[in-house]
Amino acid sequence: MANEISITASLTGSKGGATLNSGALSKTLDMAGADFYSTTLTVTSGAEVTHAIPSGIGDCGWILIKNLDASNYVKVGFATADYKIRIPAGSFALFRPEDLAIANLYLRADTADCLVQIWILEA
Repeated sequence: MANEISITASLTGSKGGATLNSGALSKTLDMAGADFYSTTLTVTSGAEVTHAIPSGIGDCGWILIKNLDASNYVKVGFATADYKIRIPAGSFALFRPEDLAIANLYLRADTADCLVQIWILEA
């Protein structure tokens, strides 16, 4: 089967009379694996949370994380205390990791615990 993954994005902005509009961007991709994963997780501010990616996910093709908190951001990384992604309150991040064989996500909230949703598609 082909085109099992579908991604759609757009980016718009407007300020002081200037505007930006990427238009709708979409991409369909083949999925070699067969596993999916989703969870809801509390990310603490006092200590880093190590979230193990289930062993059934051989290679992480795509990861989507939504920060459900209304006030605090969440940091995400692929190694302990090495955060590469910042997700503002109420926002999300969709990405494909450089190393598809990652085993863990490392997360830390800003000043208060945050609830996040995580979705992963195998490559």
